[in-house]
Amino acid sequence: MAFFALEQDIPPEISLKYPNLYSAGQKNAYFGIKTFWSWIIYAFFNGTFIFWFSMTTIPGGISNDGHEPGLFFISTISFVLLMHIIHVKFLVICCFWNFYNIGAIFVSFFIFYGMVALINSDGVAFAIQPEFPGLFFLVLSFGKTWIIIILGSFIALIPDFITLCVRKIFFPTPNDKIIAFLKENKENMDRI
Repeated sequence: MAFFALEQDIPPEISLKYPNLYSAGQKNAYFGIKTFWSWIIYAFFNGTFIFWFSMTTIPGGISNDGHEPGLFFISTISFVLLMHIIHVKFLVICCFWNFYNIGAIFVSFFIFYGMVALINSDGVAFAIQPEFPGLFFLVLSFGKTWIIIILGSFIALIPDFITLCVRKIFFPTPNDKIIAFLKENKENMDRI
């Protein structure tokens, strides 16, 4: 919520100068039944990708000792991958980045890793799940895990990025048109 509450793709002066920007919301340019179902389809795609990417890249051993990781190990990687995909997706779909938006991403990551580290401590983890103590630290200690998380995050978001680019180029919203106009005519921005 904090990420998009602080988003401001067009300055207030320009919003007042071009009141037709508000009509886009009334015409369902930003959210409608088509947008809703496209998000559902992308969520299904991302969930399927996360499951199969983790299931096909981890089995066969993750370290030199040949130890085959269990489902709990793989699902931990899947959840970390899910969290990274969500955060990077916020960056992809956000039109305007500022200090607060980027800061919210880092604070959210800090809270996530802090909470998982707390839950993995022996006193808490044994009360929740006997397999859980130290598992998160073990998962993150392997280089292959980080490759899966970083590479998987970017692969999962390729369709989102392509769709966003196609939409901005071929089906721009009024905001997209105004932003493109202002970028092309920076001297006009100074006059406003």
